[in-house]
Amino acid sequence: DRDYQNVRDLDKDPIVVWQDKYYWTLAFVLNVGLTTAIGFLLGDPVGGLLIMGFLRLVTCHHTTFFINSLAHTWGNQPYSDQNTSRDNPVIALLTYGEGYHNFHHTFQWDYRNGIRWYHFDPTKWLINALSWLKLTWNLKRIAPEKIEQSMAAMQLKKASASIARYRLGNKEQWLQLLETEYDQLVHTLNEWARCRQDWVDLKRADIKRRWDETELHKRLLEIEENLEYQRRQWRMLTQQFA
Repeated sequence: DRDYQNVRDLDKDPIVVWQDKYYWTLAFVLNVGLTTAIGFLLGDPVGGLLIMGFLRLVTCHHTTFFINSLAHTWGNQPYSDQNTSRDNPVIALLTYGEGYHNFHHTFQWDYRNGIRWYHFDPTKWLINALSWLKLTWNLKRIAPEKIEQSMAAMQLKKASASIARYRLGNKEQWLQLLETEYDQLVHTLNEWARCRQDWVDLKRADIKRRWDETELHKRLLEIEENLEYQRRQWRMLTQQFA
């Protein structure tokens, strides 16, 4: 008997149980029977089986295997280097969005792989669209300040490594400047996150005041302005050692 201790929710899902019970029947009907039937309707049953059946299956499997091979060797690591995962938009096209693998490994509980709107991630779009139909819910998203802090930490690490390789007479001063700017950026990000959460709490409290007249709004605008300044300073500094 199979052990379902770690997937009790799937074990209770009747559709998943049915699919598991008739797996081989479904695999044969959909990959052989259906493709051959479509080919027959088009006048070439063998071609339908070879192209829509076997070629599609082989291609799909190989691109899927890229997730555990190319996605761990080709690309960059903007969020963490604690594992070999990489982000690569080219691989994302081949793996249905899984090419943004460094983000996935760093923030495994987030339902997305590509976090930008232009990142090719069909699974993210599907899950999000299904949430509009109430078919998915409680979608997990990592807080944006946590993502930015991870990126800044990696930039700090790479810039520090570059400084260590350079023949500079004032290495310690540059390293100290990096640390100071990084600490200021993280501090401002955390301050922005707290103020933003206060704004969310204020809205939930349904306080009968115009939002743009509150002191909290003014404070949030000040923090956002300061945050943009900190970001510019950080980019200018780290780009010197990219």
